[in-house]
Amino acid sequence: MSKLKLKNHCNFPYKRRAPDRILRVAELVRRELLVLLQTRVRDPRINRVVITRVQVSSDLSLAKVYIMPADDGQQLSSLRHASGFLRSALGARLNLRLTPKLLFVGETGFTKGGAAAILPLE
Repeated sequence: MSKLKLKNHCNFPYKRRAPDRILRVAELVRRELLVLLQTRVRDPRINRVVITRVQVSSDLSLAKVYIMPADDGQQLSSLRHASGFLRSALGARLNLRLTPKLLFVGETGFTKGGAAAILPLE
């Protein structure tokens, strides 16, 4: 069983190379979301969000945004609540025919690995 490699932090694990447009849109969505979260969102629970990667579907209608939540789920629920506002603001900033629907997903794999790296070696 072979593992599929991710080329960038923003694409699906395809067996073949992902089309360049999907990669460009995913990276553009990630960058613009970071700008919007820092400048336009005034909720203090989500102004310090770490977006690890963005996956965009092949028809560009859905974008899964993977975040590293800092607390017990307050950030994730606040982001899901603000997804409509973020989608409309993203549509105003991007020059796309269809603005992808945003689906926020929490990643916990990095925190487990990070905790293992901090432990002292015996």
